[in-house]
Amino acid sequence: MFEWRDGSCFPRVLAAVNVALACIDGVIALFAFSQVLIRIHSRSRQLGWTRQKVFHLMIGSSNVGLNMGD
Repeated sequence: MFEWRDGSCFPRVLAAVNVALACIDGVIALFAFSQVLIRIHSRSRQLGWTRQKVFHLMIGSSNVGLNMGD
């Protein structure tokens, strides 16, 4: 299906589309994660960092690290 061109498996157009979609996905994920933190902060009666906020921040940062490593 794909042939070897210029030392890579995929055509540049396909690689560019893949990178663009990954960037769009990252922006959507960042927006959703910030919405979660804002919603938790607005509903929580405690000010500052609660266990729930720290837990969500840890999960989000580990997912970002996992996705950047792939």
